[in-house]
Amino acid sequence: MSNLRPAQNTYMSRRIRPILPLTAIAVAAAIAISGAGDTEAFPTSELGRPIGLDGRAIRQVLDEIALRDRAIERYRDARAAAHRAGVEFDHPLYPNEQTIAPERLRRAAGVLESRARQARSAARDASFPTPESVGVSSATLSAIASCESGGNPAAVNPAGYYGKYQFSVATWAGIGGSGNPAAAGEAEQDYRAALLYARSGPGQWPVCGVG
Repeated sequence: MSNLRPAQNTYMSRRIRPILPLTAIAVAAAIAISGAGDTEAFPTSELGRPIGLDGRAIRQVLDEIALRDRAIERYRDARAAAHRAGVEFDHPLYPNEQTIAPERLRRAAGVLESRARQARSAARDASFPTPESVGVSSATLSAIASCESGGNPAAVNPAGYYGKYQFSVATWAGIGGSGNPAAAGEAEQDYRAALLYARSGPGQWPVCGVG
């Protein structure tokens, strides 16, 4: 006989495991809702008297069950995403999500989602060379960025300039960027600003690049 036990709580099986099987309640709800106003549609006691199912109460219970199911599913998805992103975490909630309040599960999912985003952003940033690799000083770029945006990679100017170095979308695309510059990681913005500086000089920033 094998000593190996079936794997438990794997991410591959998380969608297969049923969440709170409640067939009896669902059937009762269907009877109550479909038979509203018709006592013959309701279950009866041994004496033949209708058992008074409250359709609204049952719907409320089912709504609460659906809310819990969504919270559990979000938590499982967030934990799986964090795992794929290489996030180190130690959460006591899994695999006992069904005993945890939905609000607590949503908060835990939000933390994991945030950490996964940060990990993915850090991984992207690590793939870009430093400004010095194209002959531009990081200190020079830092001074420009401080003047342009206060050094904020997510800065947006309603006039159509974005990110740490206040790129226009056209300029950003011209140095190999895609999408909104303010949505790119800081290391990518630094690298592409260095490319622009190396190619065209400080004049690309008429106010902040000179002086």
